[in-house]
Amino acid sequence: ELLRTELLWRVEGDPQGSLDRALLCAFDAAASPRHRVRAALIAAMTSSQLARYAELTKVHGEIAAIQCSELEDRSLLLGVATIYHSELGSLEAAAAFAESRIAIERELGSVSGLAHALGFAVVPLRYLGEFERAIHLARESLDLLERHQMFGSTAHAADVLSGLFLERDDVPAAREWLDHAERLASR
Repeated sequence: ELLRTELLWRVEGDPQGSLDRALLCAFDAAASPRHRVRAALIAAMTSSQLARYAELTKVHGEIAAIQCSELEDRSLLLGVATIYHSELGSLEAAAAFAESRIAIERELGSVSGLAHALGFAVVPLRYLGEFERAIHLARESLDLLERHQMFGSTAHAADVLSGLFLERDDVPAAREWLDHAERLASR
């Protein structure tokens, strides 16, 4: 069910449909905590991208009350909190939640989880003007993804790096990273 929900957003280009389905799952009290927090993360990502802040606020409030004992679930909760605070709350809190999520993912040892956590951390750091730290984490994510030949995600990480350098007015470096992202995306 959640895979279909995410596919609506990422593949079929229906972020609103994905948001609606993810919200239903996140608010389903009969569902398992893991199902609810996974749905909440999809809902947080899509509501952020659609600038649907009322939904982001509701999902953050609902999910914050869920008690999760599993590290993977706590990581997802921290992802929701990072998005919420990056958009509507405290940027310092968002950065702290992101760092906590990175620590959990390092402990879990999931390549994909760690790469996502590193990528999530870039956003509040960018907003705070901490470009060196943001670039460091984005490069760590990219290096990890390249080592494990996750080329689609690697292309996205290179694109993020391009944007970071562009924000710093380093057009030559931004162009290099954009070229790198294009090469990766064509694999």
